[in-house]
Order: sequence, then C-alpha cells, then structure tokens
Amino acid sequence: MSHGRPSWLPIPMNYPDHFLRLLLHLQYTPEMASNWEKFCYYSFLSQPATVDRIPYTIGHLLEPGLVDELALLTHVPAHELEFLNYETQGPISVLKDMLTNTEKLNEIQKINLCLALNSLARYVAAKEVFDLININNLKFQEKFYYYNIQLLFNDVIGSINTENTFFNLKNILEINSVPEEEIVTTCASVILYGNKGAHIIKNNLFEWFIDSAKKYVKTIENNADFHSLSLLSGFYRVYAMTLSNNLQATRQSMQLALNYAMQLQPSNLLEEAVKTYYIRTNYQSTLKEHMFLTHDYEKAEEAIIRLIEVDKNFSVSYIEAAEFYLHRKQYEKALEYYQRANIIGPPRYIYSQFMLGFCYEQLNDYDQAINQYQQTLLLDPSNVSSAVNGYLLAKKQHHNTLSYFKSLLQIWNQKNLLPSEALQLVDIDSKHSIRIS
Repeated sequence: MSHGRPSWLPIPMNYPDHFLRLLLHLQYTPEMASNWEKFCYYSFLSQPATVDRIPYTIGHLLEPGLVDELALLTHVPAHELEFLNYETQGPISVLKDMLTNTEKLNEIQKINLCLALNSLARYVAAKEVFDLININNLKFQEKFYYYNIQLLFNDVIGSINTENTFFNLKNILEINSVPEEEIVTTCASVILYGNKGAHIIKNNLFEWFIDSAKKYVKTIENNADFHSLSLLSGFYRVYAMTLSNNLQATRQSMQLALNYAMQLQPSNLLEEAVKTYYIRTNYQSTLKEHMFLTHDYEKAEEAIIRLIEVDKNFSVSYIEAAEFYLHRKQYEKALEYYQRANIIGPPRYIYSQFMLGFCYEQLNDYDQAINQYQQTLLLDPSNVSSAVNGYLLAKKQHHNTLSYFKSLLQIWNQKNLLPSEALQLVDIDSKHSIRIS
C-alpha cells in the first residue's frame, strides 16, 4: 500500500489512517500507532509461518461493532470486511488464506486463527472457525485455550454458557497435572469473565477458581521472569474486581497489579506491548475504581493523565477520559477529550463525532451541536441518536435544519426503522436532548 490516500477510504478523511491500515492489512505505522496496534502486529509476527505455536498472545479486545464502523468509513460491506473478502496487502493475507482454506488447518492453527481474528475484532468469522475445532483432537493443555476462547466469546457476543465452561475448566485442573502458571492464567480468566456482563456469577464454582488462584499465586510470587510477572499483574487486577465491597483491599490488589507490571523487563517488541498493556489496563481500572467506588475524583484525574501518557495514540483512552468528565457534568473538559479522540480517529470515531454534538448542546452552543449531529449523519446515515437529537434541538431553536432532520425521521418511520424510544422522543416537546444507546 502506498502512503498516499488509500482508494478504499472516503474523501475527505479527517484523521490519520494508521488504525485502519492495521485493521485491514495488519500494516504497522510505529511513529503513529497505539499500543493496541503494536500488540496485534507483533503477536502475529511472533508466530512461525505456519501459525501453529501456542500461545497466540492477544491483548485488549475492541467492541463487536467495530466492523460496522469500519464499513461506514471505508465503504466496504461489513460482511466482506468480517471475512477478509477484500483486496488485502501485508501480513493479513496469511490470515485470509487460512480463513479461505480452513479444511487444510490442524486444530492448533484453527485456535490461532480464531485468536488472531478476535484480536482484529472479526468476532463472527472467529466464531465460525472456532465451531470447526474438534475438541477431541486436542491435548488437555490445548483445551485450556479452547475453553478460554469460549469465555472470550461470551464476553464479546454472549454466545456461550459461561458456567458450563467454568465446569469444564475445573475438571481439567482437577484431573490433570497442570503447571502453576496455567492454573493462575485460567483462574484469572474465569474471575475476569465471571465479573463482566449482565450476569455476574458468584457461586461455589466461581469461588473455587478464586481460591485456587490465590493458592498458586503464592508459589510463583518469587519468580522474576517476564511470564510470571505478567501473570501476577493480570491476576491482581482481576482479583480486585471481586473486592468492590472492600475499598482498601481493592486498592491494595490494584497496587500490587501495577507494581508487578512496572517490574516487567521486556526483551522484544511484543513484550514491550505486553508491558504497556498491563500498565494501561491498570490505569483504566483505577479510573473506574475512583469514578464509581471511592468517588475520589482527584485520583481519577491522576489515572486519566497516566492512562493517556502510556498510550497517547489510542482514541479509546481519550473517550474514557471524556466519559469521566461527562459523569461529572464538566462538559467543557468532556468536549476537549472527545475532540482529541476525534482527531486520532477510529476506533469509536463515529461515537466521538456524535458526542461532540452532545457536549456542544450541553454548553448551549447550538449551531455547533447541530453541525456535529449533521457531520455524524454524513458518516453514519442511519445514526438515530444524531437525527433525534438534531431534530429536538432544531425544533427548540427554530433552526433552519429542522426540515432536514424531520425528513430523515419521517423516512425511517415509514420504513419501520425507528426504535420505540426514538418515536416517543420525537412525539413530545422535550426541553433536553436525550442520548439513545
């Protein structure tokens, strides 16, 4: 790919294209890339040409709707992006060939392909590959990766019975002689996914994993190698999630997680990305800790500064900062961080564009708010939130764009595309803009 404007992007493009280059082609731009990009790229590069070495390391997983956003920004159909059915360049061509010829892959290659696709937010394609894996052909150590992928799918697409997976993992740990590091890794995954989503699991089975992890963590705490320190950092961060009723214990566990992450001594570029990942996720969790548990907003702001320092090219970090200030109703600060996220671009570029409008509206800059809602609709012509907010604001202000927003809503209504919440909003004379999730 040339370094000019890519033919697959709409014109004009108001943000750097390094994220899309990575997501579409696994092409890496070191001077501009986020740690997420660095992690994805070097995880793949660390594999042999046959992509059959376990483990395939993955880090932060992006939201399932990323492919849809990518389709809007590139004008390539989402299904083609999902299954890599477009003209590819660079390393992703290897994954495309594997995905096209899954019948030629062994079970380990299928596991690694599944993990690679997950790391690139191709969750539907990854699930199809996962369903092809014959668990009876896996050794017991390899089943750890299989069941961990099940947990991952439950987190991103909610398609797996989590408790059944927990039970299967417990059986493996009890029946076989398993290395201590594998036990801690597995237990940490169970703790993480058991504490996420709409159905937080707290039962004897879940407690068994917590107790097992605590037991084996003690045996590896004196190890100073990179892998052990990574495990310890990851464990103490997710263990803190189980301690939300004890603020002091939560803070102690989070501090341990950060201490172990800071002790990591990388020996290659992938390990550099891994270290940054553990530090970043710690600051991310620390922000939420002080935002929702301790309500220590000064410490929350300190976490924001650290979060951005450690990964300044990741738009999500700025959005997380903006959400804090939105929570505090400090709309000028929220606007500042949404603007910075918007300059970086995707992921969540369209969302940050919409939130510019929302913040301007809260600041009574109505012309700018309406303009940002229109800009959002240019990017995403079916963005209901922008159309509804724009309509309500234009109606309240007797703005000359009222007919534009009204016509959109009328067309969608005729096609039965408006959710009931939107219909209720546009049918009333509201004084306030309402965000529709």
